[in-house]
Amino acid sequence: MNIPEELKVGPHIYHVELRHDIKAGSKELYGHVSYYEPRVIQIATKFGDKIKDMSFLHELIHAVCDLFELDLQERQVSLLAKGLYMVLEDNGLEIINTVK
Repeated sequence: MNIPEELKVGPHIYHVELRHDIKAGSKELYGHVSYYEPRVIQIATKFGDKIKDMSFLHELIHAVCDLFELDLQERQVSLLAKGLYMVLEDNGLEIINTVK
């Protein structure tokens, strides 16, 4: 998946950081999103491409949920990300970064 350096979600610009690892205290994370300026999506790369791509979709869904004030639970976000990834992979589709 082509993960962009910046991502526009509604009126907000998220900077995307690919990092070897992400930690919250002693807990390792696949990804993290910050909803406040500067808005940042961090994705861990140490777990391989499949987990990296699913984590990007997961954090993207969180950003969309924040914009539209959707109250999805973490499990729901995880299942949506996995389902979307499955459809993209099974059908040979890619999310393409295009410049407007």
